[in-house]
Amino acid sequence: MIKIICPNCKDGYLENNGESLICPKCETHINASEENLISGILYYNECDYDKANDCFMKYIVENGAEPRALFYKALCDGSCIDEDTVSLSETYNKLADALKTTSAQDFPHYLALANDEVEKLEKAVAQKHIYLLADADAEKIKKEVSCIIALQNEARAFRIKLNALTNDFNDTSDTKLSVKFSEGFLVEPEIATEVGEIKLQKIKEDIDSHTVFTGILSTNIKNLEIYYRCIVMFFRKNRQKYEFLMASAEKFTELAKLLEKGQYNTIKGTSSIGEKLKAAGYEFFHESLKDADDDYATQTETVVIIKPETETEEQEEIAEMEDISSTTDTVTQDSDISNNESAQTDISSVSTETDVNLQENENADDTPADITEDHIIEIPADATQIVPEIITDEETAVDSSAKELPESAKESNEYEPESEQAEQPAQVTEETNVVDLASIAVVADASEGEESEQIAEFDNTTEDINDVAETEEVFVNTVEVDSDNSETNDEKEEETTDKPKHKTHYPPFVAMIAVVCGIVAIVCGSVIPAKMKAKDYSEAAALAKQGQYQEAAQVYLSLEDYEDSENLYKENYYNYAVLLEEAENYAEAEKIFNELGEYEDSMAKATSCKYNIAIKTLDDGNFDDAKALFEEIPEYADSKDKAKECVYEKACAQIADKKYEKAIETLESLEDYEPAAEKILEAKYKYAEANPDKDNKKTVAFIDELIEARYKDSVLLRKKILGDNDVATTEEESNGNGTVSVINYSATNTKKNISEADKAKPIYFHITVNDPKLYGKTLTAKFTTSVGYTETKTFTLSENDNTYHLLYPDTNISNYTVEFSLLNSDGTVLISQVVTIK
Repeated sequence: MIKIICPNCKDGYLENNGESLICPKCETHINASEENLISGILYYNECDYDKANDCFMKYIVENGAEPRALFYKALCDGSCIDEDTVSLSETYNKLADALKTTSAQDFPHYLALANDEVEKLEKAVAQKHIYLLADADAEKIKKEVSCIIALQNEARAFRIKLNALTNDFNDTSDTKLSVKFSEGFLVEPEIATEVGEIKLQKIKEDIDSHTVFTGILSTNIKNLEIYYRCIVMFFRKNRQKYEFLMASAEKFTELAKLLEKGQYNTIKGTSSIGEKLKAAGYEFFHESLKDADDDYATQTETVVIIKPETETEEQEEIAEMEDISSTTDTVTQDSDISNNESAQTDISSVSTETDVNLQENENADDTPADITEDHIIEIPADATQIVPEIITDEETAVDSSAKELPESAKESNEYEPESEQAEQPAQVTEETNVVDLASIAVVADASEGEESEQIAEFDNTTEDINDVAETEEVFVNTVEVDSDNSETNDEKEEETTDKPKHKTHYPPFVAMIAVVCGIVAIVCGSVIPAKMKAKDYSEAAALAKQGQYQEAAQVYLSLEDYEDSENLYKENYYNYAVLLEEAENYAEAEKIFNELGEYEDSMAKATSCKYNIAIKTLDDGNFDDAKALFEEIPEYADSKDKAKECVYEKACAQIADKKYEKAIETLESLEDYEPAAEKILEAKYKYAEANPDKDNKKTVAFIDELIEARYKDSVLLRKKILGDNDVATTEEESNGNGTVSVINYSATNTKKNISEADKAKPIYFHITVNDPKLYGKTLTAKFTTSVGYTETKTFTLSENDNTYHLLYPDTNISNYTVEFSLLNSDGTVLISQVVTIK
């Protein structure tokens, strides 16, 4: 037993002398019968609910249904919560019932305790459900939020009951109570932030790993937004909602930057989510300005006791008026001049001080207030004036001329002043053939739109030259005709008039032919292919821009090492594989990603595609092939579990094909896969149904296993196959309509029955309902102790699930009886049994 500190002096531990508990320090005496109650309260405060519950049960057995013990026992029962707790109505009802029978002396204390302890319990339940949101999708978030709202409504209904009990107390007692109950099921921002951080961190890890589909990642980001929007519904103040949403909005700005840096830059709109949250936050901010500031609430305690007044307010006012009147008369009659003067002096001084204070206040009002941040006008960034650049005609001329020059000429003249460029004289060649070459060079550098004409022109020139070279005479005549417009040739003719005409200019024209042929060779062998590659390069860029990545990749591949074609080939081939992946053509996409090797995250993408191929293979019913694919990528996502799922689905298909033994064999090969155990029972049950032969050892063995596991109506199945040998039919155990009950120590045995039970062992009340009329109805299992304590549990049964088991906890109390009973929905007793606790 726990040591009990004296409630009076708080300095000593109570000692039990048999009849009472005595404090050796202050000699306080407490009835010994209160020991279990006080010990239970201490255990409860230390959150040891099992020991506390045991103490309260002992106290109830010894002292009957005492309200204080029932109150604390209800709190103990309610404290056994988990994430599956969706209602606290039973705890609320028990607390309310206990308060109704609490003495007037204890009522204020237990009323405050009911509010304060239940508030802790409600926050704990809410916290359990909020932590479930850490890995929840939108549907689960909606479900859990609905659950919390339902719990919140129950909490408010309980506060209404507490108010009603308070009003009843105030109506019947001279002492009045002023109460301030909590609102119930409110979430602390710290918990909401913690869960949000868990969801956010998971998204960040997915971004870093590059192993999650874009669609899944987008959905997770959307779910995070839904969580932030929903969770603020349960905050206490609008100001808290505003601050939480503003902080959450920054998280999406951070996510947007991470997505841009990673391989998920196609996910758009993340920043806009942050802006939406900010907009919602501003609304809560404006609402918070309208809220009353409850920090200045006068009452901080849950319950304040207002003692009755000895005099009415009316009497006090009359007495006060009489006192004032008598004082005035006395002052008027008995005051002398000196007293009057002194009084006037005091009044004058008071008036002077008052005037000074008033003057100071007026001066304070005239002083302008400090300029706060609210007075600062913030100029938006987009409101700044942009001054356009002024381009002069001269600059335009320079730019246009620069376009006509070769790149080398641009680079050499780029930083030279205009004046220096203007002073440089144009270089004029002395020979005519040099001028012709310059014109040819200009042709070679012409724009892409004239390329075909230029190439044709060069072809024609080449053919003319070949024709001229056939005979020397024709060549000379042609040159003479073509050289009429040449200033240099005219000068030479004048200088050599005495020489024969057929010897004129032959060597220079041979040189000219050689030069022209060289130019043509350069243009055809270097310039034209370079121009064609440039054209293909531009076409590939245009294809990529239009999303035709496969075609663009093929063009870049043909360009080989031109510019950065090799990298652009990989980029477009990668983008094409991504398109295939999004179109669910995973096999082709995987092939391309494997070809790209170490480029970007191609290896991870290939693994992702293999995973999706395995999923599709599983959906198509090719269980063994799917299992093999999942086993190739055991470390990716949930591939290990998916491999087990393939085996499980194979067994399900075998059950559907009535191959029950093969299904059992397949399922037994699975390890640590939770659904398999239930499926094995299903296969055994269907085998027994399909083979209803009592001489079939496998059938009998399966039925025994099913009964031990309490699977469906296995007891009824045994009765059909094996007869009534093992079914309880005595009047004590059955009511004649197929409803059977037994009491024993086993959690699964529905056949053995006992009439006396050991106090140190848990007792089970087993109910089996074989009446179809009772299926679907709300039934009540109940136990009542001989000392007046009662506890009930409600449930429904069906043909496939027709058993229920009510647990009676072990205690250290002996020599009393417990009656177990089953009640119909209308309250009638269907069956009952009594057991003696020894």
